[in-house]
Amino acid sequence: FIADGWLQNGTILAGPGLIISSTRLLDTTVQGALTVTPDYDSLVISEGVTFTGASGSGPGIIQVSGQSDTVTFQNANLYPSDGQIFDNGTIIVGNRTIADTVAPNFFGGTFTLGPNAEVLSNTANALAGFAVGMGTTVDIQGTIAAMAPAGTFIVSGQAPGYFGSTLYNDGTLLAGNGGTLRLTTDIAADANTGIIEVASGGTFEIGGTAGLTASVAANQTVDFVGSGGVLKLDQPASFAAAISGFAAGDTIDLGGITATSAVWSSGTLTVENAGSPGAMLALAGDYSGNVFQLHSDGSGGMSDALVREDADLACATSGRREHPVFALW
Repeated sequence: FIADGWLQNGTILAGPGLIISSTRLLDTTVQGALTVTPDYDSLVISEGVTFTGASGSGPGIIQVSGQSDTVTFQNANLYPSDGQIFDNGTIIVGNRTIADTVAPNFFGGTFTLGPNAEVLSNTANALAGFAVGMGTTVDIQGTIAAMAPAGTFIVSGQAPGYFGSTLYNDGTLLAGNGGTLRLTTDIAADANTGIIEVASGGTFEIGGTAGLTASVAANQTVDFVGSGGVLKLDQPASFAAAISGFAAGDTIDLGGITATSAVWSSGTLTVENAGSPGAMLALAGDYSGNVFQLHSDGSGGMSDALVREDADLACATSGRREHPVFALW
């Protein structure tokens, strides 16, 4: 049992019997799976910490599962902070009652989630968060994955300004297996490219409730993989990414607009309201043989269905529809 203090210049042989509680690690090697299980607990990871497999090689694992637990990446010197790189490891995070959170906090510094690192939520109904701290830049080169059936994983940050945060995605944001990945902060543009993968049964939501806003830069690509994926854009005008792989069974949900028609031409899907553009989406592929029709979405608004010309059009209706959703039939 390690609790209420600092552990520095040491080696932890982690295992099922080891419990971490309210502890900061500095210049330490952790071998094996490290678990944070008490409720309302915290683990602070400062500079010089290495995570490996139980044998001292291979990727390490941090398991966070108590109610409202937090793993904070933060250097001992809070400001100015040089930042950190977390690579060659997996953080498994999520609790069914109160969300667990991974929180990079480097005022003036950069936290890099390396190409061999993953932050994963995969327990059914789990709630999880990745919260970027004030003045912190995060570069995702690895993967943040919402794979918890009926679970929600929220990626958040700080509002623009002196204390604002910056998020780059040069890796992969993944939603699948019935999980929802909700982005409530901006993905900024840089010289690299990033993937937002919407796998079978997954939902990727940009924006969210309570007036939260987010934008996605043009260097990102939303890639539908499998079937039954949902891309939900609560502020379509703030979405500049390209969309690929959109196919039968997938859905794109547009919030905050009213639509009377949707037309695809030369790689662009234009959703219009009585002839005035409501949203324009870069939709890669060939949809010239498809027709967009409007129908009810069953949730108080209406939906916009992308229907193949040879499909049954009996479900199609006409007129103005708020908060359109469209799918390929």
